[in-house]
Amino acid sequence: MMTITYTAEQAAAIVAKWNDLANAESQLDAAQAHLVISGDNFDDEIESQGYATIEVPARQSKSGNPATFIIDENELTIE
Repeated sequence: MMTITYTAEQAAAIVAKWNDLANAESQLDAAQAHLVISGDNFDDEIESQGYATIEVPARQSKSGNPATFIIDENELTIE
């Protein structure tokens, strides 16, 4: 079993990806990075594919449509 964590710098980068796609009400700060990677299949996707696809739901996106981005295993600390 692997353990996924992130440094403060990695957290800021994760949240920056989210914030690029999220509307003003859904912006996060680095302390909330856990909200981005807490999806049901995040760990499984990282382990099996080396990356995970994150969706910003339509109600939270700038465009009003669902938007996705990738978090690669190299952007995390994996033990």
